[in-house]
Amino acid sequence: VPRVERRGRAPLCLAVAIREYNDHLKKIVVVQRETKCRGKNGVELIWSLPGGSKWRAWGVKNNTRREFFEETGQRITTGMRLGKRRHPEFPGRVTFYTLCELRSHLPGDKIRFRPGPNIRQVRLVTPEEFVRLTTTDIYPPLASILGLTIERIAEIRKAAAQSRATSSGKKARP
Repeated sequence: VPRVERRGRAPLCLAVAIREYNDHLKKIVVVQRETKCRGKNGVELIWSLPGGSKWRAWGVKNNTRREFFEETGQRITTGMRLGKRRHPEFPGRVTFYTLCELRSHLPGDKIRFRPGPNIRQVRLVTPEEFVRLTTTDIYPPLASILGLTIERIAEIRKAAAQSRATSSGKKARP
């Protein structure tokens, strides 16, 4: 068993698993964790990309495959690395983003995810749903692949906030 890095916080390996359909509609896999994380500005991370701590001896691609399987019960093929960054809300960690593809050849609605330990649920969502579910900024190279501009992300989040305000009986902020 590889040793987990002990100095500081271990880097995170995130699997950006995208599924393309015949009409080129892209969907992305997200997980809802049992335990919510709170960022430095108080932002609560409820939904996120599958991933977890990097084991030093395994490398980014192997860790990404391992973490994705542990959290979703599905296998992926790892592709190109999108990059790495220190997340603005969670600056204590370096996060690696890897573009992946689900190995399943089933249609999206037929894929059965098996949430792993500490995972409440797993979903395959559209880019717009991804924006509505996430509470932190979206890594710019990922947003680009999903066809999301800064303006489009702001528009989706504003509409989501207005919808929440309407359903709760409050007026949305302009």
